[in-house]
Amino acid sequence: MYADIASSHLILTTPEKLDSITRKWGEVFVLLASIKLVLIDEVHLIGEKERGGTLESLVSRLKTIQRAAMARQLTADDLAGSSYKSATAEVVRSNMRTVAVSATLPNLGQLASFLDASEAFVFDQSYRPVPLKIYVQVSSG
Repeated sequence: MYADIASSHLILTTPEKLDSITRKWGEVFVLLASIKLVLIDEVHLIGEKERGGTLESLVSRLKTIQRAAMARQLTADDLAGSSYKSATAEVVRSNMRTVAVSATLPNLGQLASFLDASEAFVFDQSYRPVPLKIYVQVSSG
């Protein structure tokens, strides 16, 4: 599995699968530290009971890996022993960028703080090329 990941330029996965892959991150540190862009769709799920904890722990783990990569002095042996043969010390120590998107995020400031974001943007309906009509249906039940 790690060989497939190491030979890829793009990995599309669920938070649960990436969480599983990153749990033993010390074993594949160079590979995971070489990730340079993480796109989190539906980031508002962090607050939900069923999947939120997994997503929150995954984001925290990726931040930990990034901090470790910035602090660690890799040797030629570390790089040679990695399943990711294209890695260089410079790639491993360069910053990972996180892009988090949601159409329904009520707490942008808190999330930006959690992600250590230097900036956050809100695109309201004025950015839509086609106006969106919103209807609320109340169920009496």
